[in-house]
Amino acid sequence: YKGAHVKPGFAEHFYSNPARYKGRDNMFYYDTIEDALGGGQEPHFDGLIFVHSGIYTDEWIYIESPITMIGAAPGKVAEKVVIENTRDSTFVFMEGSEDAYVGFMTIRFNPDDKSAQHHNAHHCLEITVNCSPIIDHCIIRSTCT
Repeated sequence: YKGAHVKPGFAEHFYSNPARYKGRDNMFYYDTIEDALGGGQEPHFDGLIFVHSGIYTDEWIYIESPITMIGAAPGKVAEKVVIENTRDSTFVFMEGSEDAYVGFMTIRFNPDDKSAQHHNAHHCLEITVNCSPIIDHCIIRSTCT
């Protein structure tokens, strides 16, 4: 309710069958996390994003507001919701994300080129000045030296 759901392939099905999903007017579905973060203009969106099972690769996740992003999957949630990047920092928290919350997911930085010279400014989590997000029940991994 009032949440944005990131579930690849489901958004098209949801929006093309409005009669089947009657009563879910306050729910929004997106194929990517980037789209969900950009969907903050929806009138009923209150900053809650559920990221469903899957591997989300190479999305630009820059958080500039106090959103709440939670993994949603059966069983061991953090192992089934994987967000990784191979070229840039996976999560970047900017000023304005002081009260942001990210929980129950795996966050990976897994570059193709593992050398430090190409990725010395890229990380799993990049937290800039004037913000202190809450990172809770997450598995954080980097294969870069």
